[in-house]
Amino acid sequence: MDNPEMLDDQLFAKPKGSVNLLLLAFLLVLFSGLVGGVVNLINGLVSEEYFRNIMGWEFEGIWLAAVFLGATQGLIYGLVFSVVYATGFSGITKGLAHWRFVFKQVLNMGLILLLVWLLIGFGAVAWATLFPELYRRTIIQVPDQFFPMLRYAWVGGSIWGITIGGLISLIYGLRSTKREWQRMVATKMVGAK
Repeated sequence: MDNPEMLDDQLFAKPKGSVNLLLLAFLLVLFSGLVGGVVNLINGLVSEEYFRNIMGWEFEGIWLAAVFLGATQGLIYGLVFSVVYATGFSGITKGLAHWRFVFKQVLNMGLILLLVWLLIGFGAVAWATLFPELYRRTIIQVPDQFFPMLRYAWVGGSIWGITIGGLISLIYGLRSTKREWQRMVATKMVGAK
């Protein structure tokens, strides 16, 4: 391809199998709903007391309501997340990226999300363990017993962790997508000369 007259649009013709941005956004929304549901499935099993105290729920099957709440909130956050990410992704890649590229980016964002979720969740448990009186004064309606307090701390930290993790993974994802895309474009341009 030693053609100095080649135009960029010829060099980067939209490849077969390139990403459909609406499908990407839709899949991100579904993924976010699934993550929210799974997180609150775990949280509801760990401490129904958290949801009783914080949400004021007094009924059987709190964990199931927690799953529904988590999935609903995940879908709402996912809608915002997917619009921001798909718009940024589109601007960065000009719609030329392949699904393999998207999968790598979304996988890395998911790993960041998981890491932040665990760090903040266990951070809250560590806080409650090391400074139980401070934890009880700072957080509302904390159980008096030690182990129920730790379960309560996990749930609160877990919810904050998944929320903050979503924001961090979005920022990371956009930066990573831009960096990796620029690297890929530079490699293709060098290879085309």
